[in-house]
Amino acid sequence: EMEYTEDSESVMGSEESVGSAVAESGVLDAVVTNGDATQKIIKTVSLSMQTKEFDNVIAAIGAKTKVVQGYTEYSSIEGNRYYNNTGNRYANIVLRIPQEQLDTFLKEVEGLGNVTSQSLNTDNITLKYADTKSHKEALQVEYDRVLALLEKADTMETILALESHLSDIRYQLNQYESTLRTYDNQ
Repeated sequence: EMEYTEDSESVMGSEESVGSAVAESGVLDAVVTNGDATQKIIKTVSLSMQTKEFDNVIAAIGAKTKVVQGYTEYSSIEGNRYYNNTGNRYANIVLRIPQEQLDTFLKEVEGLGNVTSQSLNTDNITLKYADTKSHKEALQVEYDRVLALLEKADTMETILALESHLSDIRYQLNQYESTLRTYDNQ
């Protein structure tokens, strides 16, 4: 989440990124996945900031996100400066940033305003990832074996039973593949 103050305007936001994340003025949540084959690490960075240049900071965060080939996953801006120049403005921004860009991104974003708080959470999902991958591989072997049995089936009852079992296995395989993709994209 990012929190900004512009004169009396505040911006609160969060940025989440894979790899690296940049947040200017506000709270930044960044999720980073370590590309190392032996370790799967997800980092979440929260950064709260204040700024007197709310609109410029929001634009700079967007530009810096593009430069590091990240993207905005979520963005919300509250407060209305048009009618009330003394009101607070808040931004909540979630970004996905490539891991190798995180440190650079954070340094640049921290320079956009007054950092009021920052936190880092690291989640090692290596075992979860390996477990899920192992289950998927075992199911793929089972799928191949059932498929081979189906080719040799000689009764309609056997064919229907094997096709039903293949359907169940395909469903489970899809779930594991989706979970692995989610881990890879965090």
